[in-house]
Amino acid sequence: MSRPYPNRRRKRKGRPPPHRYRGGGLPIRPNSFQDFGLKAIYDLVLPTLGALNRRRFFNQVGSVIVLGMGAIWAVMGFGIAGPVGGVLGAGAGSALADYSLRKHRLIR
Repeated sequence: MSRPYPNRRRKRKGRPPPHRYRGGGLPIRPNSFQDFGLKAIYDLVLPTLGALNRRRFFNQVGSVIVLGMGAIWAVMGFGIAGPVGGVLGAGAGSALADYSLRKHRLIR
């Protein structure tokens, strides 16, 4: 039985060896507002918040960030293209900020 690609090397099953170069990896992305040791600071600043209330609080912080970015982009769009640009800028800024915060798991 012939191979599907006769002039290529055969692939071995399993994982690549540990010494194989994996390329330049991206920097570590945060998974929440509490990564990189900030949880201890938040425990000192906001001691009365429980786990559920802390999550609600940071989701509200994320929604304020989304609304703020939408407002900033709306002003920029209005300055560039008038009222239509303001509406499009608000939509684009809000969508971009929401996508970015959800991708980095800052809004859950």
